[in-house]
Amino acid sequence: MLRTRVARLHGTRLARLHARRLSRASQPTLEYLNVYRDTMADLEALDSAEPETVAAFFAAAVLPLRRAYAWAVPSHEALGAIAEASPRGVVEIGAGTGYWAKELRDRGVSVAAYDIAPVHLDLHNGYHHLGDGGNALPWFDVQAGGAEAAAAHPERTLLLCWPPKESEPGAFAEVATLAVDCLEQYGGDTVCFVGGLPSATPPDGIECAGPRFEAKLRDEYTLEREIALPSWPPVSDSLGIWRRAAAVDASAAPPPDSEEEPAADDDERRRLRGRARDDALASLRSDFDSAWLRQVWSSWARGRLSGQPAPALTEAEEGFLARCLARGPGSRRLAHQLASNFRT
Repeated sequence: MLRTRVARLHGTRLARLHARRLSRASQPTLEYLNVYRDTMADLEALDSAEPETVAAFFAAAVLPLRRAYAWAVPSHEALGAIAEASPRGVVEIGAGTGYWAKELRDRGVSVAAYDIAPVHLDLHNGYHHLGDGGNALPWFDVQAGGAEAAAAHPERTLLLCWPPKESEPGAFAEVATLAVDCLEQYGGDTVCFVGGLPSATPPDGIECAGPRFEAKLRDEYTLEREIALPSWPPVSDSLGIWRRAAAVDASAAPPPDSEEEPAADDDERRRLRGRARDDALASLRSDFDSAWLRQVWSSWARGRLSGQPAPALTEAEEGFLARCLARGPGSRRLAHQLASNFRT
């Protein structure tokens, strides 16, 4: 009897483990999360570098990624939580390139995404512009619209991902109150906020939204769940799922129209867009990689000429070196082969 019970328990555990493995295997690949991890590994290699070098890395590598993908990095857990909290779909305001919207759609969530300056319609989106390369390419069919679009979708969950700072001056003044304006116009009962609230952020580190938004959010909603997100230093992003204290009854509202799946003949267009995006990011990154490699090669040469062994690279720096060479043209790899003569 005991042996039978143990066998059943063991079988149940194996079944649960198998189910978890299947769940993980069925999850779509998060491209941005993978790029984030690679870039953080590069940043680790610069741990002992001069502040100017780190600042140059952020300008050449981190900022273009945030402009090309999104200002916050989604995780599987966060996307699953948004999907679970959004049985009638999501309305995202300030969607930028539409990367979060695309990842939610890939998980079967109906998404209506809006931005005041969609990257495929506006000549210059200040948050998603890649310099001479123009706006970043879109991931999703983001429509033109602002806070008023939140009022049109009370049945959906409101998603705000890194909305503009309330104190943003100059060119961004027209969207400086976007987050609080959305709360004022939204009639639904669930808000998903991605970013960092002022009360949880050092005074000089507030990056998005602001005190007016936080005050209204806390007055009218209750934090139901919070999930830490992969974050670009020095910020600490999280997903907060907030429920209105007096929930709106949306039972009479029709379910949102499901998003159309991309047509098969769009595969080539998506592939070409992906290549163009990679090329643009690689171009912005190339100058930094070349400068870093020249520093390494110069260090090897100085050591060889002085009769001293070349300074050893850390494991993180060796990884960074390999990625620099893999990202670069053949001429960079040839130059490295020549420079390696000074390493030993």
